[in-house]
Amino acid sequence: MASSAPTLSSPSLTFRLLTSLLSSTSSQESTSFFTGPRLGSLTLSRNNDSQPIRVSTPGFMTTTSRGTIPHLSRDNVRKTPGIEWVHVPYETFLEHNPPVPSFQQGPNPLHRFLGFHPSRHIVSMSLRDPSDGRELPANTKDTISAMTIRGVKKVKPIMYNEYVAAVHPDIVFALGDIPFTPPPHSEKRVIKSLERSLAWLATGLRLTPPSSDNQATPPNIIVHMAGGISDVSRDDFATGLLEPIDGADAKALNPLGIIKLDDGITGYTFDLVPLTASLKASSFSTQDLDLDEEIVTLIRTSLVPLPPHKPRLATAVGSPHLMLRLVELGVDVFDSWFAQKAADWGVALDFRFPAPVDGKEKVDIGLNIYDEIYAMDFSRLSDNYVGSREEDQDGKAICP
Repeated sequence: MASSAPTLSSPSLTFRLLTSLLSSTSSQESTSFFTGPRLGSLTLSRNNDSQPIRVSTPGFMTTTSRGTIPHLSRDNVRKTPGIEWVHVPYETFLEHNPPVPSFQQGPNPLHRFLGFHPSRHIVSMSLRDPSDGRELPANTKDTISAMTIRGVKKVKPIMYNEYVAAVHPDIVFALGDIPFTPPPHSEKRVIKSLERSLAWLATGLRLTPPSSDNQATPPNIIVHMAGGISDVSRDDFATGLLEPIDGADAKALNPLGIIKLDDGITGYTFDLVPLTASLKASSFSTQDLDLDEEIVTLIRTSLVPLPPHKPRLATAVGSPHLMLRLVELGVDVFDSWFAQKAADWGVALDFRFPAPVDGKEKVDIGLNIYDEIYAMDFSRLSDNYVGSREEDQDGKAICP
């Protein structure tokens, strides 16, 4: 093990808030600006002469399985301009020690190992797959449980720092103590989750290089907003990010220009899989539970104390309808879990917004490709788009 915390030089990630449809001068309550729908632009600039990568928000982050985008071959990934941000759950490589990607040499090792081009793709990394809700052994004060293809592996925060330093992702998702034991979880467990998540975030921020190193830039860290389904706990965690650091963490982080934890954070993320599981477990009747409304309320509680100029992400959003609700709330980036999961099930999504107003009854948002009517049908599945090689027809969007 290394005697000191590893450091790395990361590309610069900036978020520009272009417009917010609600303003602080609105007749609504003063917090409207912080939780209203907005347009923005994420820009990643590398420490070389390559062109910056820009992601317009609201936008998407493409999820992977062992670094591969499901249902898309490599040539189609390269041809698809909509794939700009790719996310890699690193637990899928932890069956070996050290993980195989850490052997890749040269600049941008994770890009090179997985076949993504640094000039076109942003590659982020988390320890856990945010869409994997399988039960896991409880985390401890010093370890977090990860699911590998050979079973559960206990990972220490310093080990995760070493993984990050070895493969140099563009964006790092900080460790969070999110329980994957059967819900509901006690108040004592939720408090432990807050304390550990803040402590592990402080450990992750030590990847930041000394400010005297002009050739190095701090990592782009995104933090999971902890607190479970408790409004008080979610507010406590968000507020804790904004309070001055003290003790040993202050001695380590203050010289790096980090006075409060939020100073070292690039953005915030909301993992909906554990949140949904906890909401369902806490309800006496799922029929009476307005799941989407509960999720929106909890996320709003976390957002209100936070500064508005940082990007907000949501993972494993369960429907396009909830996605629209979260856009209205001010969430900027969503993963592609819903579309990829639909493809796993053999469903071709076919809908558009705003929905056409023609007096017809409600229609399905997808087509069941396993239906026998498609067995010998080679016509286009949707009339809402045209192919990339076809001429524009009546202003229809092009499907790349």
